[in-house]
Amino acid sequence: MKRIHLFLSLTLGLLLALASCKKYDDSFLRSEVDDVQKRLENLVQSVNQNESDIQTLQTLIQALQDRNYIVAVEPWHELIDGTSQIIGYNIRFQNDTEILIKHGNSQFKDFEYDLDYVYMTLADGTRIDIERAPVGAIKHAFSVSATKRVFFSKGNLQYNCQTGLWRFAEHQYDVIGLNNTNSVDNPKYFQWISLFAWGTSGWHDPNDDGNTHYMPHEHTVAATGVTNNPTGYGPSFVNASTDLSLVGTYANYDWGVHNPISNGGNQRGLWRTPTKAEWDYVIKSRPDAKKKLGAAAVNEVNGIILLPDEFELPDTLTFASWEEIGVKLSFTDNTYTAGQWKAMERQGALFLPVEGRVYNTNLDGFGTDGFYQTATAPLGSAYKDRSTSLILLTDYGGGTRSDFYTNSGDRKYCCSVRLIQDVVEE
Repeated sequence: MKRIHLFLSLTLGLLLALASCKKYDDSFLRSEVDDVQKRLENLVQSVNQNESDIQTLQTLIQALQDRNYIVAVEPWHELIDGTSQIIGYNIRFQNDTEILIKHGNSQFKDFEYDLDYVYMTLADGTRIDIERAPVGAIKHAFSVSATKRVFFSKGNLQYNCQTGLWRFAEHQYDVIGLNNTNSVDNPKYFQWISLFAWGTSGWHDPNDDGNTHYMPHEHTVAATGVTNNPTGYGPSFVNASTDLSLVGTYANYDWGVHNPISNGGNQRGLWRTPTKAEWDYVIKSRPDAKKKLGAAAVNEVNGIILLPDEFELPDTLTFASWEEIGVKLSFTDNTYTAGQWKAMERQGALFLPVEGRVYNTNLDGFGTDGFYQTATAPLGSAYKDRSTSLILLTDYGGGTRSDFYTNSGDRKYCCSVRLIQDVVEE
């Protein structure tokens, strides 16, 4: 934890003390926010403040209302007598609004921050914690390379064909299953879907005639007749050196880049799909990877659990990891009720339900196999109709076993999508 001692303004302290003396989490209710708003209005009217103080108060309360979390805490320097000195800290929220909290009043005796929270301690010992992670994210970090960490979204991606609305599932264990097949080339299907073919974000590269299937509801078996992209999904193959991944020129084919996620910040470009290398690293290569992975049934839904880099197991629960169980994992290795899972989730546990995949009107592997899209595709002429998916198999070939790997498959296969957002490192 980074620890910085400074004195903050009394006005800010009054607001935060009124807002909460506990960590904000998903149990934070609208009625509580409304109560804070009323108290703020009374505070602004009753305390003689300058315009800057009032703006700081209003920015903070708006952040509470919008569930707009802190993404960066940066030392603020000014040149004093020819020397650069820290005069306070600039706090930046996810929507890019910023406030500057300067050194000031002795009503504050401590200011600390780490990856998850900004911590403030008043002179009387009252502790105030403010979350600093993206809206819609699991509030703990996962390493996806030796130098990069990410936040995972709080649920798998879902789309409503009729309204065009995107959202994260309300719970990590929410699945749609067979109803995904009802949306085959049917933009008027009015329910939610959660399995998507390659690059079906709704964006179309106007320079790519071979890309003909790009809407989320499309998963036709009909061939396009286009040599460069016989399935018509995602960027077309041009030559062996072309990167057909959902990055760079083709980044808008990524569901999270092109679309605002209604309960994930509701802005375009906030999220992205993990690459093959990132999936491989978080599952197999990060420190103690096998200790942080296990098979489970959560609220009677089968899936895979990944634990964050730093995890504290709740006192009343157990976790049987891949390292402990060995090769033959089973969904019965770990079973959690919805209530028990909340305790695991508060510590950052990630659950990937195994919802199978859809091909035309066929649902394959529901409850046994998990297929998750990656942002990278194979290169070379042999793979011009292929995409890459993370495959989680825990009941394969008639026996109980486990495989966690990435493999190429037809771009028409509709798979689950779990989005990530890069951690802002100081």
